[in-house]
Amino acid sequence: MRSIFSLLILIPFLVHCSSDKNKEQSNTSREFEVVEEFRIESSLEADQFYFVSPSNLTIGIDGSIFMGDAQLPTISMFDAEGSFVKTIGKEGRGPGEYITVGGLETLPDGRIVLWDQRNGRVNFYSQDGEYISSQAFAIGYYSEKVFEIGFNKNFFFKKGVFDPEKREVKETVWAEYSQTGEVLDTLFIPREAWADKRTYVVFSNSGNQYPFTETNVTAVHPSGFLVTGYNGEYSIKRFNNDSSEVLYKREIQKEKVKEEEIPQWKKFNRNFGAQVNIPDTKPYFKSIKVDADRRIWVWRYVEAMQRSDVYPRLENSWWEQPTFDVFLESGEFYGTVKLPFNVKFKEAKGENVWAIHTDENGEKTVVQYKLSAL
Repeated sequence: MRSIFSLLILIPFLVHCSSDKNKEQSNTSREFEVVEEFRIESSLEADQFYFVSPSNLTIGIDGSIFMGDAQLPTISMFDAEGSFVKTIGKEGRGPGEYITVGGLETLPDGRIVLWDQRNGRVNFYSQDGEYISSQAFAIGYYSEKVFEIGFNKNFFFKKGVFDPEKREVKETVWAEYSQTGEVLDTLFIPREAWADKRTYVVFSNSGNQYPFTETNVTAVHPSGFLVTGYNGEYSIKRFNNDSSEVLYKREIQKEKVKEEEIPQWKKFNRNFGAQVNIPDTKPYFKSIKVDADRRIWVWRYVEAMQRSDVYPRLENSWWEQPTFDVFLESGEFYGTVKLPFNVKFKEAKGENVWAIHTDENGEKTVVQYKLSAL
């Protein structure tokens, strides 16, 4: 059993040998915007596909796009140019069928795997979308990003550890399993700083967030360790299998909270009865993601802008443009990527980025972008 609480102890002299290189490049200013290549829109034609709430997305080894809709539920397959190919499986409990789309990933050998919580199993499909087999896994949360795949093709499920005396979940972990259901390891997620406070979630167009909350932020890495950092500092760590560590760090200033946006957040506090202080400066980042190339995407707090076209539309709406600091797996800073307003980052591979766009009426489309250096 691996405990990762030690990941949060940031001791300056215990840095991986590449830290000098990281320090030299931590202030490198390299910015990217994204250029839209194509978008996938819902279709009402009988021989096509229809989606309501695209939630999961994975890229096949040949560039095919597999998209899961959690609300219907359904899985649609598209070719590398975004043209519809077919629907994979259907709703149900039979072979190859599913009731929920809790996770959708691609194995190194090209197989597509679906995590179906309601049926308590993982379905395996070929890279062409044909059903192969299933394996039972009665485990896991019903929320976003609760299923991941490791380098060794093992599965990681996010779940809660129940305290029978207090009759509550006492901590959250990533449990590692083999493809045949054998328990291999447990990664303990640091307890959130706001765990005992009443807070709220903003379900914004660019992703769920807990505004201005300084807390421990984590993501599971395919190596079998957590990428983790306290967002009151810009210093994120990951251990290697040889116990060395990789540091993802930038020397930048925190973004200030604009006086004009404070009323919006005070209103949220009142409406939810929350105990969230509105600080003078924002934390450094909101979440951490690992893309298909094992790069680290740090969703950063940036300057807010007043917008009337961002969903959900609110009176006096102040929103931030989705902005990510991207690091190579080695710890080298790759650059800052700015996505358009109204999109939620889902995946990246090479120079391509996939996101879900939500228009001002709440209608969703899947968009493929290409990175373009500024």
